[in-house]
Amino acid sequence: MGLTEELRKYAESLRLDFIGFCPADVLDEAPEDRRPSVYLKEAESVISIGYKLNYAPIQNLPKSRSAYMLEHDYANRHLDEASHLIARFLEERGFRAIGFDSGAGFYHKAGKSPKRFAADISHKHVAVACGLGKFGLNNLVISPIWGSSGEISDNSHRR
Repeated sequence: MGLTEELRKYAESLRLDFIGFCPADVLDEAPEDRRPSVYLKEAESVISIGYKLNYAPIQNLPKSRSAYMLEHDYANRHLDEASHLIARFLEERGFRAIGFDSGAGFYHKAGKSPKRFAADISHKHVAVACGLGKFGLNNLVISPIWGSSGEISDNSHRR
């Protein structure tokens, strides 16, 4: 079994709904400080992962605001852990890897405004580059499996 297939199986064991791969140089047109090579000069590949939110809390906004926040917060914690574990999985096989957090990647200095608000790497651009979806009118990634609404279409299949 090749590394890509091992990663797909591992992602499934981590309860991820998406995993995609693309060459790192696909992101060479990203802003200079947001390219994979900033973090790993020898980066050859980029991996995108995703976890689908439950449909009802999103569909019933704004009434379901607290339920939506539960979905959002759980998904981000889950993605952060999975990102860390996938980096560890790769390191155990002799590769250098970095997992990026699911949030904006900003930090605060005590008593001051955030230094920057942009993520280290754009997860949306990586997802599109990895073939997991396309940009919609709202600049969010639209999944070919779940579309823009999050509902699973009758003829769709996971992965």
